[in-house]
Amino acid sequence: MESVDVVARNLEKRFGAGDVSFLFVDVIGQEAVRPPRAGTAAESLGEAQRIGLPGSRYDKVLRSQRLLEEGEAHGGCRSWRR
Repeated sequence: MESVDVVARNLEKRFGAGDVSFLFVDVIGQEAVRPPRAGTAAESLGEAQRIGLPGSRYDKVLRSQRLLEEGEAHGGCRSWRR
């Protein structure tokens, strides 16, 4: 997954993002998997985060094919894109 880290770091630098992660959806669309980023606690344990899709914001983005943004308390913004 080293290539995912390279692309994520590039996007963080290019857009000034605080954190970039990728989700991979299973074939039947029931679960998304976020691979651990290098240098994180999850990476040292080799653990990927599993997220149930039905009814989630990730499911909404995948089905609508539209950007979803939410403001955050410290003035930032969180975006989900397909």
